[in-house]
Amino acid sequence: TVKYYNGMRKSQVLYNYDNAATQPVAVVVEGVPSVWRLGVAGVCIFGKTLSAWQCNTIATTWANKPVFVVLDHDAQTELEQVVTALCQRNVNVVPVILPDDRDPADYSKSALFELLSAAADAVDVTADLSFLL
Repeated sequence: TVKYYNGMRKSQVLYNYDNAATQPVAVVVEGVPSVWRLGVAGVCIFGKTLSAWQCNTIATTWANKPVFVVLDHDAQTELEQVVTALCQRNVNVVPVILPDDRDPADYSKSALFELLSAAADAVDVTADLSFLL
């Protein structure tokens, strides 16, 4: 089932890229509502998989900056694939595993701040998450 369609090739789009590109971190999510919840640092890949174009764009835009990957709870295999692809491009990846069956859009900003902070601490990454406060 197609969730988003307007003639674009979703494999060559990162929703909210223009805003997120100016931020000190990126938060990669599956869907547009999750970007709305996150705000300026969120980028949507329109699904659970990362295209080569998306991977390259993330790797070049956020070189030497933390990139959080927060896929929906039912996408743990895809999360590993996205993290691996970004790590192969030397991206400073911070995987975030959601504790329940909710999407990132279902969390409050303060809860997302706590989840992202804990994930950064787990991999010893310092990240400016003030956009969530």
